[in-house]
Amino acid sequence: MYKLQSVGITGSLYSWIAEFLANRSQCTVVENEFSSVSRVLSGVIQGSCLGPLLFLLFINDIDTIIDDGGNCKLYADDLKLYSSYGKNNSTNITQTLINKLYEWSVKWQLNINLAKCRVLHLGVNRDNVVDYYINGVKLPSDDCVNDLGVFIDSNLRYKEHIGHICSKAYSRIGLLFRGFVSRDPLVQVKAYKVYVRPILEYCSVVWSPWQIGLINSIESVQRYFTRRLLWPKVMSYSERLAVLELETLELRRLKLDMFYCYKILNNLTCINKELYFANDCRDLTTRNYDSYRLCYTNVSTNRGCNFYFNRCIDVWNNLSLQARTSTSLSVFKLLLNSQDFSRFLKGHA
Repeated sequence: MYKLQSVGITGSLYSWIAEFLANRSQCTVVENEFSSVSRVLSGVIQGSCLGPLLFLLFINDIDTIIDDGGNCKLYADDLKLYSSYGKNNSTNITQTLINKLYEWSVKWQLNINLAKCRVLHLGVNRDNVVDYYINGVKLPSDDCVNDLGVFIDSNLRYKEHIGHICSKAYSRIGLLFRGFVSRDPLVQVKAYKVYVRPILEYCSVVWSPWQIGLINSIESVQRYFTRRLLWPKVMSYSERLAVLELETLELRRLKLDMFYCYKILNNLTCINKELYFANDCRDLTTRNYDSYRLCYTNVSTNRGCNFYFNRCIDVWNNLSLQARTSTSLSVFKLLLNSQDFSRFLKGHA
């Protein structure tokens, strides 16, 4: 309630929330058997609509612990503290942030789940990595961590993530064929689009691979589904896609990249386009100058080329001027279907 007052919530609304939180009790129900009733002494009401909002208001001041050189990212109750270090700055920045986080958690009586805490070191030079501690407890350091459903490895190659989603998608396809009595391709394709394909496309803007082997590994999931669905007909993969009205997964990832690029360039996201994109860098006096083209950043590694804000530039510049200047996202999506992306597809169709 003190936090609510600090953000300006007073009067009748304040009193109503106080009544909502006070004198609560709870019990557990399993197959119509009730546990004993216990009082709720702290926290928000589980399963309520207001609970998540109150929780966010409670932790909203956590960014006050951040000093120069440190950063944090929050999503619900998931927090990432991070900083960069090299020859000119110290690794103590991150430990200082961790210490301040612990002090904040003690002050506001919100415990940190140490079992879920991990340290991930990114970069080429990781020989001199240091250990980090919370209240004297050493935090485990991993080469790969699960961050909001994406497995991020220290080399940013996402091989582990791709292996995980492929394995999960194969299992889900097996469930579809075992769980659906109907073998109608229309029904099965709809189920595939709802229950399988999202697994293979979730956050693809982050991890979309550039290695042909990984591209083909993802595509093999859809190959397997279409072959099993249309068995015993002998058809090529492209023929099966045409019959089922599906696109290759690689092509869909490419289009998702373009959707997100359009949203960034048109200020439809919270990402500042000025930090990552620059318009055509050629002389303004040249006849071929195109203000809707983007500059390509010179990088020396495949990983750098595959970074989203680099890999999407050539594809974006290849789009028609009509598509790049679309007035809405819905129009852009329609125009995107008429574009030729064949030169940017690396996998085996």
